[in-house]
Amino acid sequence: MSMDKKMTANTEMAQKIPFIFKSLVILMTYVTLISVITSGCATRSLVTRRPDDLKNFRVIESTDTKIWISIDYSHFSQQDSGPVLVGAYALKNDDESRWFGYGPMKIKRGKGNAVVSLTFMPRDGPPEISTEKIKMTMYIGGKRSFYSEIFEYPKKWNKISKKIETENTKRPLLAIQLDDFENFRVIDSTDSEIRVAIDYCHFSKQARGHVSVGAYVLRNNNDEEVRGFGLFPIEIKQASGTATIRLIFSSKNGPQEISTDKIQMIMYISSKARRQWLRTFYRENFDYPKKWKR
Repeated sequence: MSMDKKMTANTEMAQKIPFIFKSLVILMTYVTLISVITSGCATRSLVTRRPDDLKNFRVIESTDTKIWISIDYSHFSQQDSGPVLVGAYALKNDDESRWFGYGPMKIKRGKGNAVVSLTFMPRDGPPEISTEKIKMTMYIGGKRSFYSEIFEYPKKWNKISKKIETENTKRPLLAIQLDDFENFRVIDSTDSEIRVAIDYCHFSKQARGHVSVGAYVLRNNNDEEVRGFGLFPIEIKQASGTATIRLIFSSKNGPQEISTDKIQMIMYISSKARRQWLRTFYRENFDYPKKWKR
């Protein structure tokens, strides 16, 4: 090769070097951008695809001493053996208050909705308290909590509820309560018949059959059930609501009049075919003295 041709080739190579360098810089920049974008997408994917989640907190029923909470959940994480439940805590100054009990709900792996009750139950504590937040938690029964979310819900709680003041009701304080009666009232009364309205909460799992609300009439301090009364129960579904029931003193061969002390409200299972009583799964007594006449 002649000297002129070598010089020409060297010149062309020298001219191509900046172009090659620029191309390499552009290529490296492009690769870096793709890596950053991919990393960002992966990070967002991990955030949005959490194995466990609690959201859409809402209070569906509230009294001075108790609330019922509805919460949507996602549960896909691997946990120790044992039942997985959703529970709740009332927070005061971001600390769990020890004056509350909750009624948890058992859940399965997947997505769904849970209803949890939270009750102010200070046997030896203050008569009232104010809290600012509710902490919802997933936990292994009898073991540990593995996921929690905190929701704003300021509330003033008072253990001297209107129901207890007006009806003089004696009721147990239960830490786990998926079924409940509240606000017993007689809305109509004659010598031989009454109509009772009762607010109920029914979220427990029961065997197949119809769930109904009924009532018994009790007398004496030993809560003896009185025969000779007719009952018109009402069928309910898994929810909270109000049931209205009729009780009639209808004894044909018994006494013409009788005095009773209490009304026992019950939730029970009846058969699908004949609507016969099968078993009672929840009951609660309410003071209601009355003299009945046929």
